[in-house]
Amino acid sequence: MAAFGTVFMPEMAISQFDGTRWSDAEVVSSDSIQMHPGSHVLHYSSTCFEGLKAFRHADGSIQIFRMDQNIARFAQSSRLLAMPEIDEAATEK
Repeated sequence: MAAFGTVFMPEMAISQFDGTRWSDAEVVSSDSIQMHPGSHVLHYSSTCFEGLKAFRHADGSIQIFRMDQNIARFAQSSRLLAMPEIDEAATEK
């Protein structure tokens, strides 16, 4: 098994906040993520992050481990940091 933090997906979901609401999530190449040097995460280090774990089973299926709990923690982190809240129901799509 690979060491934690050494294997990354080639794509990731991204959503933008326009001041009033979050955009629909979009799947993009992990290499295409760009951040302004003055972005809040780099400038102030205020972030919330939840990484999902997925496992391949003997039958070939892939299951995400406790996604509901990851989403709940992510939502709590965003509230604690006074960041715009995510729509937890939207993650069920």
